[in-house]
Amino acid sequence: MKTMLQLIKWDLILQIRYNILTIAIVISALYIMIFKLLPGENLDPLLIILLLSDPAMFGVMFIGVLVLYEKDNNTLDALIVTPLKSLQYLWSKAISLTVIAIPIAIAIAIFGHGLKLNYFYFLTGIVLSSIMFVFLGFAIVSKSKGFNQYLIKFALWTMPISIPVLGIFDIYQSKLFYLVPSQATIILLKAGLNHSLQSWQVVYSIFYLILWLILSYFLASKAYQSNLTKGK
Repeated sequence: MKTMLQLIKWDLILQIRYNILTIAIVISALYIMIFKLLPGENLDPLLIILLLSDPAMFGVMFIGVLVLYEKDNNTLDALIVTPLKSLQYLWSKAISLTVIAIPIAIAIAIFGHGLKLNYFYFLTGIVLSSIMFVFLGFAIVSKSKGFNQYLIKFALWTMPISIPVLGIFDIYQSKLFYLVPSQATIILLKAGLNHSLQSWQVVYSIFYLILWLILSYFLASKAYQSNLTKGK
């Protein structure tokens, strides 16, 4: 536990050093300005899209930045001779990035919707999604040779994940959306904003995100072990 806390602290320090926290705050401030400038009473569809991008951004983009920095500094190679386990390394990254994502997501939600939130559903959606995206992001970036290559993989990966966004604006609806994990995130965010939903949708969303979290951790752990084996 002590080692884990030290790792989380160190990752938070790195995120501040690499200006990840600063970038996150600036982006969030821009989101808040959008809500202040836009007319209209029901901005929840836009809010849900921005909130969906919050855990995705922290999970996929910023884990990529962190890992690529570590590759450049040969930090991952140094892990070969340490007793650090993949579980500790990956969960430290996931927890530290999620710790930053949570207050930012809450701030965006409050400015865009108000204080009346269902915080249980809201935070469940943000936390599960953020951790899942961190693990998926690590699996993607671990095989990337540079930031440009990672951006290409990131763009290709986000396209299918973004498909359920079409349903938010009723552009297109399909039951197949329920196969995409972002659909579960969208439902929990709607529940967090006190939208009327059926019980099975909320139950599905929680368990489906947990399932994807487990799957994404397995992929990230395999990628971590593959890197170490290659390093040896």
